[in-house]
This record gives sequence, structure tokens and C-alpha cells, in this order.
Amino acid sequence: MTIWEIFKKELLQIKRDKRLVFILIFLPLVQMVLFGYAVNLDVKHLNLYVCDLDQSQESRKVVQDIASSPYFDYKGLITNLNAIRPLLDRNEADLVLVIHRQFGREIQGNATAKIQVLVDGSNPNTGTLAAGYLGSYFQEMGVQLLQQRSDQKGLGNLGNAGVDGRIRFWYNPALKSPLSLVPGVVALVVGLLVMVIAALSVVRERDEGTIEQLMVTPIHPWQLILGKSLPVLLVGYLEISFTFLVDTQLFHVPMRGSIILLFVLAAPFLIGSLAIGLAISVSAKTQQQAQMTVAFLSIPNMLLSGFIFPIQNMPVALQWATLLLPMRYFLVIIRNIQLKGSDLFMLRSQVIPMILLSLFYMVMAVSRFHKKLD
Repeated sequence: MTIWEIFKKELLQIKRDKRLVFILIFLPLVQMVLFGYAVNLDVKHLNLYVCDLDQSQESRKVVQDIASSPYFDYKGLITNLNAIRPLLDRNEADLVLVIHRQFGREIQGNATAKIQVLVDGSNPNTGTLAAGYLGSYFQEMGVQLLQQRSDQKGLGNLGNAGVDGRIRFWYNPALKSPLSLVPGVVALVVGLLVMVIAALSVVRERDEGTIEQLMVTPIHPWQLILGKSLPVLLVGYLEISFTFLVDTQLFHVPMRGSIILLFVLAAPFLIGSLAIGLAISVSAKTQQQAQMTVAFLSIPNMLLSGFIFPIQNMPVALQWATLLLPMRYFLVIIRNIQLKGSDLFMLRSQVIPMILLSLFYMVMAVSRFHKKLD
């Protein structure tokens, strides 16, 4: 009965906090729209200039093929090498294709034709992908030339030699960024909101002067924590349901696995986020201090969880630090269930450490809470 009264009290406080209700409804939607539409890791429409020093039929065909690609926006032809550097300095060009003289003659004469690509490396990600696109084109062009030359010399089988490597992308054939980012936003937003609500639960009592009443109430610390935690878990599941609906209906992210399994495995993630919030709430002196602490933790939580950057590319020390983040595990779980249809057995390497970590954080929060009440 005592737990039920605390449960109703916490729900009433959440309902009365108009700012919190606004955040619970609009913050997830705004963040999902921003990450789903504005944040796009696909590199397209790169500004391309061409310095064609050959002006042959072969060089014009190369320019036409590259300019027709959706990855590049053909901006114009330049005939002076001295004009290249100013274009790159002024950020007018992402890359410049330089076709050397005698290019057409070298192709016709069975020699090695020369093309140079100057890439703006100030953005390494864009530069690497741009070079990769052109590298694939040049490789395909080389295979075609080898086939033509072998046919001309009556060596048809030679043109078919080599390795026929065909790449197929599973789970996300079009390599669309939203299919990877949007499920991650569900984990990011829900974990953050649960942490915020939990972080304000105890410190709010101190700000309002009711913490002393709780301390003299004949209630055990675990009952108080359970009464304050259950409403937060309820809100967390409501947020997961709402964001998941936006995930599948607005961004059309497929659900290839079990939605029941996803909701079951969300429990340890929510408990871990809630426990961290409770630990912050017990330690903080004011609500502003608790909010600032959560905001401070949200940045490393996003950067180190694998939400944007692969964990295996991080320094070893940071890779070890990621093991302390519940979101690190839930991020893999939600992506694998949605995109790959993974079952519990496949996810055991993520589920077990996430449960143990959440239990550790909850025990830590309870112990600190117990000391404060004592």
C-alpha cells in the first residue's frame, strides 16, 4: 500500500510538471526528425570540377560518365592547372579531376592512361568516400579496357581472367543512414528522458522541503525507491512505444524481429538508465545541478555508445569505458532485432552484460539512497 501511494504521488508530480510533459511529447519527435532527415552520413552531390587537358573523345566520355553519377555535381570544365588551387581553397570544389594530355592516345595505343584526382581532405570522411567512388569507377573502366584489348588480339579468355567480386548488402541494401540512425535515436532519447526524470525525483523533494517528511516516514528505502522507479519505468515504456511508432511508420524502418523481445530487453536498459538518474538525484543539491549532470553525461553517452562512431575504431581505453554504458548494449540489441531479426540466443553477448551492469547501478543507487535516508 505504501509503494502504491508513492507511485500515485510520483505520477501526479510528472503530470503537473508542464515542462516535463512537453519534453516527453515533443523532444523525442524533434530529435527523431532531426536525426532521420537532417543527419545523413551518405555522401552525395559533391562539387566536381574537371581539368581536361586532352579534350579527346575518350576524355569526354570519362567526364560524362562521372558527371552522371548521383554522387557528384558537375560544376564545370577548367583548362588551366593554376585554377585548381583557388577552387579548393575557397571550398568551391570537393574534388578536381585532372585528365592528362595524350589520355585518348594512350588508351588507343594500349598504354597506361593517366588521370589524377585532387580531393579536399579537410573533411576526411567526405574525401575518403569520394576517392572510393572514383576508384571503383576507374577499376571498372580498367576491366573494360582489358576486355577490349584482349578481344582485339584474339585473347578472349584473357579478358575474363581475374576475380569477379560481387558485393551484396544485407539488411540495408540501399545503405540508407536513417535505417541505422533512427533505431539508435530511440535508445538515445528514451534513455536520456528516463535518466532526467529519475534524476529529478529525489532532489525535487529536497527543493520542495518534503525530504524531511520522507525521512521520518515509516518506510524502507527499497520501498521508496520502488515507488519512485515504477512511474519512471512506465513513462519509459510509453516513450519506447511512441518513438518506435515514429520509427516504423514515419521512417519506414523494418521490424524483422520480435517486438515482444524488444520490449522485454528494454527493461534492463531502462532500469540501468533509471539507476544512474537516481544516483545523480541523491548526490545533487538542486534540480539545476541534477539537470546539468545529466546533460554532461549525455554527450559521452552518445559519442561512446557506438551511436555514430564505431566502437572498434576508438582508442583501447575508450573501448573499455564503453562497457560501462547501458546504451552501448541496447543500441546493438534494438538495431539487430529491427534490421536483422535476431533472437535472444543471438543477442546473449549483449543481454547478459547489460543486465549485470543495470543491477550494479541499481545496487549502487539503493546504497547511496539508504545512506541519505539514514
